[in-house]
Amino acid sequence: MTKLTPSQRDILRKGTPRQIQGLFERLAEELQTKQTNPTDKPDLMVTYGGIHGYPPGTYNGNGRIVLIKKYGYNQTQTPKQVIQGIYAETSPDKIDRIYLYIGYSGLEQQLKTAQIIAEQSSNLILVSCFCNKQEKKDFAKTTSVPIAWFHCHNQCGYDYLGKFVKRRWGVSEYSSIEVQKRRLGELAQMMGNRAERLEQQAKSQTQKNLKSNTNGEIK
Repeated sequence: MTKLTPSQRDILRKGTPRQIQGLFERLAEELQTKQTNPTDKPDLMVTYGGIHGYPPGTYNGNGRIVLIKKYGYNQTQTPKQVIQGIYAETSPDKIDRIYLYIGYSGLEQQLKTAQIIAEQSSNLILVSCFCNKQEKKDFAKTTSVPIAWFHCHNQCGYDYLGKFVKRRWGVSEYSSIEVQKRRLGELAQMMGNRAERLEQQAKSQTQKNLKSNTNGEIK
């Protein structure tokens, strides 16, 4: 969740339901602004098999927006089709660094995809296990693309990539901007409902007091 300022924390501790509702709404608006108009170009993490704790989406990292994309492994897809899917909602010139996971399955297709990305952009970084290490090293040498290696111990990179994302960008698991905005919206609605109930109770009490005072005067 977004880090709160001291004044915002005071509102949460001491504010009225309406003030707290307004705070949640403002925080949601700030997240929307970060998502649609980031101050810096976002990083892009791409994988074909998913990332533990990080479904595809937009994440608010340490001072940087991170886009996580999953294109899925499909032998019928050409590398160009994979590229189109990766850039369906963005383009190479709008991305700072591109991290592409290169695993074991479908390595030929993955390397062809990496080749196209490398030709389009100079900011590609491969994230890879040591499976077929020499083939990957040869590719990195001919394309001058750096590789961030990790030991998979004959397991998929699903779990490791979750650790990589958390360590690299400092984002919490299952905390995409979309999820945070939804939670803030739900909290704002809850506080709005509470404020409405309290206002109705206060109005009802005021009417009772007026009626009691009027009856007292008549007597």
